[in-house]
Amino acid sequence: MSEILLAPLNELQALANTLFLSLSPPQTKPPPQPPLSSFSECDKALASAINLAHVHQIKQRKIDVLEAEILELEAQWREICAELASGKAELEGLIEEGDERIKAIEEAKKGNFAQNKMISTF
Repeated sequence: MSEILLAPLNELQALANTLFLSLSPPQTKPPPQPPLSSFSECDKALASAINLAHVHQIKQRKIDVLEAEILELEAQWREICAELASGKAELEGLIEEGDERIKAIEEAKKGNFAQNKMISTF
């Protein structure tokens, strides 16, 4: 972007130097005055570069807003993932506890059944 802006400014500076040298008292043969059209062309190029820089700034602001939104969404996503991981661990704990209870119930049934068989044989 700076190159786009500096090119017409450098051209304008060169034209201005040439103009001032052509108007200064002649020590030797001064350079010819630059044509007026070159100043208007330089002005058009500078205006175009400034408009382009303005459009670039607008687009950059939009990019900055979108980037901030993405960072916010990423933070929310990380929070959701952490909550899901916590919920998963809690659920796995409950499942493990349930499996232990089921196993204990089945063992109690087997023990009770075996005890009932013993009582019936007496």
